[in-house]
Amino acid sequence: MKEYDVIAFGTGTAMNIVSAIIRNPNIRVAVIENEMVGGICLTRGCIPSKLLLQRAHLINEIMRAKEFGVDVQIKKIRDAEVLREVREEIRRESAAIERGISSHPRIDFYKGTGKFVSENTVEINGKEIYGDKILLSIGSRPLIPKIDGLEDVGYITSREFFYNLEKVPKSVCIVGGGFIAAELGYFLAMMGSKMTIIGRNPQFVKTEEKEISSLLKRKLSAYMNIYTGYEVVEVRKRMGKKIVLARNRDGEEIEVDAEEILIASGRKSNADITMVEKGGIEVDSRKWVKVNEYLKDYK
Repeated sequence: MKEYDVIAFGTGTAMNIVSAIIRNPNIRVAVIENEMVGGICLTRGCIPSKLLLQRAHLINEIMRAKEFGVDVQIKKIRDAEVLREVREEIRRESAAIERGISSHPRIDFYKGTGKFVSENTVEINGKEIYGDKILLSIGSRPLIPKIDGLEDVGYITSREFFYNLEKVPKSVCIVGGGFIAAELGYFLAMMGSKMTIIGRNPQFVKTEEKEISSLLKRKLSAYMNIYTGYEVVEVRKRMGKKIVLARNRDGEEIEVDAEEILIASGRKSNADITMVEKGGIEVDSRKWVKVNEYLKDYK
């Protein structure tokens, strides 16, 4: 069994710590990654979304040019090209990071899903490795709500959006009213997609201040339909379209038809995939790892 001073799960924020501790010439580190190298923020989150929003803002500025006495016309938006350019840029960055990790003389890079066997032992690709210290930066994945008919009808999440989407659908219904819905909804609207956002919380982007949420909803509503306080209860197909049925607390219903459904209703911990409890690591009722004020586990 190979032994390390540190086993690091993830190549996102974990690498900030690994980069610091690896300066010690006596430290040996194992890095485990089961997705594209770089973490959620680089590969399927903050950074690619901002690259897309840069294009969206440009389109919006051109659309508003007449307000400043400038007559312009957008002849064509090459949505497939925009998506491809951003995807390729992210892949180049990811590949560069992977090369750096793989070539470091004191880092062993493991591509796959690491699972705890015991407190300091992890199984990866059929082999067991030991770590004196464990650095958990396992991240999260999209939370898929239990909605009648959803699995049969089909949907995408932010992961498929950034990894696989080849062209912008003509119409999209986003289930969820948070940051992901706001960002991707705005981008899709600027690309010409007919957009609808359905959020279960009465407040749009609920973690923001109410005044900001209200302003954001009002501004974005100029380009899309936004419903808050509605729970999606059923999804079905009809005449080649995906039909989304939602209901509010008063029993009022809305029905939205779209070419594609994007689920952006929250995140789920990856602790279950990594089987952290076998390593003696405590999780809460939602399976998120419990830590103290120093971001250490409770052991």
